[in-house]
Amino acid sequence: MSTAVAKIELPLKLFKSGKVREIYELDSERLLLVASDRISAFDYVMPQPIPLKGVILTKISRFWFERLKDVPNHIISFSCDEIPQLAKFKNLLKDRVMVVRKSKVIPFEFIIRGYLFGSLYETYEKNCHTPIEPSSPEAEWIKDLPKGLKKGEELKKPAFTPTTKADKGHDLPCTVSDIEKSVGLKTAKFVIENSLKIYSEAREIAFKRGLVLADTKLEWGISDSKTIIIDELLTPDSSRYWDVKQYKSGVLEQFDKQIVRDWLLKSGWDRKSSPPELPADIIEQTQARYIELLERLTGEKI
Repeated sequence: MSTAVAKIELPLKLFKSGKVREIYELDSERLLLVASDRISAFDYVMPQPIPLKGVILTKISRFWFERLKDVPNHIISFSCDEIPQLAKFKNLLKDRVMVVRKSKVIPFEFIIRGYLFGSLYETYEKNCHTPIEPSSPEAEWIKDLPKGLKKGEELKKPAFTPTTKADKGHDLPCTVSDIEKSVGLKTAKFVIENSLKIYSEAREIAFKRGLVLADTKLEWGISDSKTIIIDELLTPDSSRYWDVKQYKSGVLEQFDKQIVRDWLLKSGWDRKSSPPELPADIIEQTQARYIELLERLTGEKI
């Protein structure tokens, strides 16, 4: 197994450090996003990283950015070779970086779901037993869903289930109206329509490769008065992929960190203290799922 990269320190001004990425400031207009191999679950970063995870995330983002160019995005380059200060870090940073335009982040996460799963399923199921307050954001999420749907069932049309974007703690459900009040009607309409467009186009591409794109989370920003896609795009950290054949047989085989989540739920961890060490087999299984998704989606070996 390759050596994992848990932390990346570069001789540049650190702009922000996230759960997976370090973000460095190159100048007044550009940022350098560097993907480590860290993995998070339940809002905690795990003690051990997953080898090559950051490389896989970057390669998958690149695959999608290059295929969905008709929607404006923040990408300038997937190479930092032109940055003199990083010459000696060339091998470390290979296939881990994105040079991007600085932007003002729109403080919401734009989540599109084509299948009844995750928090949408939990909300739907809860409403079947105890009706949800009609004025709540969750009520807007499920208002068009018919009765009798089963977990994992395909929706007649994708559901839009936005949340706030919190720097700390949990993101909270929100409504289209909340987004409109924050960024204005025109920008809200553009972002929502293009989020649905991205999901629909990506879903078709994934299906041709034997994958169900069940849902995805998109982030947007504003740069030079233009609204653009930011952060990563359609990776297994921000999207849920299933195997088509397994799905048709009733099995939801996921290509993401669900293996880690499932192990943590069985481990006895209270989700309040520091997370436990991941067993070697869980790390290996998780890495294998990420690698398989990369190879099936892009055709690229790692």
